[in-house]
Amino acid sequence: MIGLMSTACTDQLTPAAIEKENLVPEKEKTMVFQASLEQPEAATKTSLDGLNVVWTEGDKIRIFNHSHQDGVVFTLKAGDGGKTSGSFEGKDIGDGPYYAIYPASVTDGTDPAFYETPSVSIHGEIGPNQSYVANSFGNGANVAVASASDLNLSFKNLFGTISFTLTGDATITKINVYTRGSDILNGYLHITDIDTDNPVGEVAADPSADHLYKTLSCGSGVALNDGDGVTFYIMAPVDAFAKGFFVEFIDDAGTAMIKSAKESSKNVVKRSGIIQMSAFKYTPQYSASFLSETKDFAAYSAVTGSGTKLSADQFASQSVAGDPGSRSVRFQNWTDGYSFSLNIILPINHNQAVAVDVENLLGDVPLAIGSAEESKEMKVIKKFGNRAWVVDAATSVGYVVRLTD
Repeated sequence: MIGLMSTACTDQLTPAAIEKENLVPEKEKTMVFQASLEQPEAATKTSLDGLNVVWTEGDKIRIFNHSHQDGVVFTLKAGDGGKTSGSFEGKDIGDGPYYAIYPASVTDGTDPAFYETPSVSIHGEIGPNQSYVANSFGNGANVAVASASDLNLSFKNLFGTISFTLTGDATITKINVYTRGSDILNGYLHITDIDTDNPVGEVAADPSADHLYKTLSCGSGVALNDGDGVTFYIMAPVDAFAKGFFVEFIDDAGTAMIKSAKESSKNVVKRSGIIQMSAFKYTPQYSASFLSETKDFAAYSAVTGSGTKLSADQFASQSVAGDPGSRSVRFQNWTDGYSFSLNIILPINHNQAVAVDVENLLGDVPLAIGSAEESKEMKVIKKFGNRAWVVDAATSVGYVVRLTD
């Protein structure tokens, strides 16, 4: 037994050496689409190169197909910015047909964003805010779509643009454009007819004031000049402004100017087109704080200058039936011991004179609003949503009034 044990222990098992290998992960397959931009009647889209529409460095598109109905983001290759046609690279998504949208961010948060039945459509959302870009409009302000069976995408613009050229010596920080009708300018976006030469982008939302305007933010400000002026571009949905619009230009000194356009076929936004308004000189008219007021009722002095808001402990309003009817508003300040009422004759429209009766004047009102029971004529300088901004030009007193209960 001892011998057997001794023999068994003499053969030692040694593990074979394992040769290390360089393990390289499999590289993800990619594909590249060639994407061109529609050249509109006038300058429109990501940035401008003369009258050509060109891609911008960093642009992203989202591409859908049957295998990827949530879409895959493709990014413009470096060096293709400034060109009318560029290469977009992303992961391999398989065979077409393909449907694409620019910018990719339009569909962020929309689930699902792509439908194949009963017909192909893309869904997303557009907001009210755009950013100023010199000689152009903000990157991503427009929306474009494309469809293809191969790797060549020809994008079509969904919206149009309106431009304003201003001269002067002010510095513009913001521009607000409001519809005079019921146009929904921002909200839920439903895109159809993607595989045609005229895709349709319908914007829908509840008809509240939140969806009836567009804002162009100019950062720290854009300085005007007395030469050719500066042109500002704002994108808007097709058929917007059929009933006209009005626009506010706000400067860095806290003052603003209002211009308006009446109902006209010339002011209707066309797909991939541009409405070019005649150049004009910027002249401050009103306090920006007064025009930016968000309360249902407010009273201001010096609205043609700095604009000083009165504090109110209480206000009440009601519609008064009649022919014509009116809107009655009572303003009260118990701390300083005064109150007054305004009776505004309805209906009212933007840029219209309106009769205002001053009533129930009590105490020392810090406004040159006139005597009790006096009837005055004021001008409606802004009407937006269910509110109106009325100004007494003789005294530079202004009011913001809610028009409905």
